Amino acid sequence: MLRDFDPVKTSKVQPEQMFSGLAPITDVSEQCRHFRVASRASNRLGFMALAYSPKAYSVGEVELTGTLPSDYLPAARKAIEAAHGRALRTVNGRVVSIEGPPPPKNVAIVEWDSVDDALAFYKSKAWNDLAPRREKAQKTIRRYVVEVEK
Repeated sequence: MLRDFDPVKTSKVQPEQMFSGLAPITDVSEQCRHFRVASRASNRLGFMALAYSPKAYSVGEVELTGTLPSDYLPAARKAIEAAHGRALRTVNGRVVSIEGPPPPKNVAIVEWDSVDDALAFYKSKAWNDLAPRREKAQKTIRRYVVEVEK
């Protein structure tokens, strides 16, 4: 039961809910073992709370000026995944204006584990190596990163 402990799922659960459904333990040595396991689990949760950094989203407003090479998007998405990002596959999606000036024709949105991961990727060799192919077919209007509220 506790060996299947998932700290991400459990971090949203109250302590009294974590151990509901456990049978009462009458053997003292068994109680000690469960206490040690529970202590390790709570220590892990505490460490995760200290190390928590909110997700971030990079937004690239681009204008397609030609056709991207067929191998560009798969290569870019693979590089993004390797850097802890998840491409939301919006670059060829529909952009609809709600308020303000007209939006860009194309928007590339990527979810990141943190702002630091996003910044590291956009300064990386992998991203820079993709630049020649990208610049032949698109013009970047602007690119920025938005961090989720803490």
